Amino acid sequence: MPQDRPVSPFLLILILWGAGLGASMQFAKVTVSFPALQEIYEGSDTALGLLLSSISVLGVLLGLVAGLLVASYGFRRMLMWALFLGATLSAVQTLLPELKVFLLTRLLEGLSHLAIVVAAPTLMALVAPANWRNLAMTLWSAFFGVGYALTAAIGPVLINSFGSAALFGAHAIYLLIFAILVMLFLPKGAAQRETFPKLTDLLRRHWKAYSSPYEFAPAAGWLFYTCTFVSVMTVVPPMLTEFERAVLVPFMPIASIVSSFTLNAMLLRYLPAIVVVQIGLIGALAFAMTGLWLPLSGWMFIGMFAFMGLVQSASFASIPQLNPSAKSQALANGAMSQMGNLGNLVGTPLMFALLSGFGVTSIYVMLIGCYGAAFVAHLWLAHLRRTRGRVTA
Repeated sequence: MPQDRPVSPFLLILILWGAGLGASMQFAKVTVSFPALQEIYEGSDTALGLLLSSISVLGVLLGLVAGLLVASYGFRRMLMWALFLGATLSAVQTLLPELKVFLLTRLLEGLSHLAIVVAAPTLMALVAPANWRNLAMTLWSAFFGVGYALTAAIGPVLINSFGSAALFGAHAIYLLIFAILVMLFLPKGAAQRETFPKLTDLLRRHWKAYSSPYEFAPAAGWLFYTCTFVSVMTVVPPMLTEFERAVLVPFMPIASIVSSFTLNAMLLRYLPAIVVVQIGLIGALAFAMTGLWLPLSGWMFIGMFAFMGLVQSASFASIPQLNPSAKSQALANGAMSQMGNLGNLVGTPLMFALLSGFGVTSIYVMLIGCYGAAFVAHLWLAHLRRTRGRVTA
């Protein structure tokens, strides 16, 4: 399709969101395939668990560098090649290679994931008309939960019907399709390219982003949010009743998606995104505190995830509100990705360690600590923005 032919912003938003779903599936495909992988590979659950967490390593190390690289190399081009790389690595994984090779593909897959989650939301904010932007970022914020839900629904059917490698093959085809869609439909020049800084400037850029109450604000709360999302989905279900595992656990991410598109969308019409994030943190904190007095219940986590949906959606919406330029948005997305990968990397091991050492109550203490710390961080960063005198949404 010619690049100069006008393309509907709605179509572009759907393509970019679909690319984001593919990035979410890079985590979810291993989670859903984990029982099958345990039968194939000999080794401890800790070693096999690296198949899930290793994708976050490069994200922790290179999150902000990815933001700078994407801004300099080109958002569209980087997204396209990240999708092609992800498709290639998933294709290799269909061969079910030895564990060391599999781990290497997962480590490299972190590069693909990082580039997608930095480039796609930045492009989405740029191609969306101004009156669509909050809704577009709300849609983007649901990519992780929707990708997990779709993979959890379709993955077991593929594995049972076509074997343990089927889900990896389906993921490879999915990413290939969206790489082609990006190449055909996304217009060139959607965002101005920036010069990649010299190596000596990288540390200064890191300091600038992480010391900025504008570029770092979305990432500050995101660190604590991601510490709890995957960890709760992994650690809590075995402790619930059979009914709760079968019926309520799948609704945890769905509850966050529903609140993102309903309550969050309504609140963003009247309140700044950061305020909506704080409302979500207070609500999640309140539900977590009930666990200190009430028995363990899947219903409590449904309510908590509903408020977490406000945190996830409004955090993404806050990026363009606080950072008007594509460069600053890329830095904010890079920092957010970096903190998100750090949260995913440490959250589940930390919750397992607390549960083993101190019992179920420690889970609630961790959740209360995470949401309380995120709320305080946002209060402090809002104070810094006010004292610097810059007017923001």
